[in-house]
Amino acid sequence: MTTTEHRMDVPGYERLAAVLQAAYDQAAKGKGAERHANDLPFHEQPMQQIARRRGLGFILGQADKKSEEAQGMLERGQREAWRREILGAIVYLSGALVFTDAEAEANHASYIETLASAATLADSIRESVELLTLDDRDADSVAPQQATPAPAPMHPPAPAPQPTPFDPASLFADAPGWAQWAAQDESGWWYVYADEPYADSDMRAWLSPQDEGKLWSEKRIKGKPNPDWRLTLTKRP
Repeated sequence: MTTTEHRMDVPGYERLAAVLQAAYDQAAKGKGAERHANDLPFHEQPMQQIARRRGLGFILGQADKKSEEAQGMLERGQREAWRREILGAIVYLSGALVFTDAEAEANHASYIETLASAATLADSIRESVELLTLDDRDADSVAPQQATPAPAPMHPPAPAPQPTPFDPASLFADAPGWAQWAAQDESGWWYVYADEPYADSDMRAWLSPQDEGKLWSEKRIKGKPNPDWRLTLTKRP
């Protein structure tokens, strides 16, 4: 596909192009990328991984959930939040297309691989039949093979040294006075917050009840992705 085919410049579709561009920017460049991507390409992010285990309904359900929540936000006058949720729903629906396209490609590749395996098996059977047709004299003339000695036992490798666990309390060593809480998102990033944050299962991250928290970028720390991120909330000593 050429670059020209990717351009959204058809006259009369400028507003649609602006919405699609905003959804792309929110997913690829905004906080959504930081909290959902885990440094992975879009087609390998948690959305796609969970859909492979749970099915396409997971992605469609997330889009439906965001659409329903967005309606309530609009009715309460929360227009910025409404916009974020609608753009998020668009990203999830796009992810559904990415997922089904990948499944179709995988099914086709599996079919081709099955045909190749069948041809290889047929060749093996044909060779086996040809060997069985040898007469007894040819079989007796083959010298017996010597038994292969058993390999010497190997010593198990020494266990790798375990890294020192990260102490979240160290985040407060020279943190601003407003930083009273620390927590780690599933992606591995640690943040500090002024108010006690809450765990958002959809974003797989901690959010402040006020305005998504003050992110102290100078002290933000990147750790390994943590499936037990909900257990990391720490109060300032």
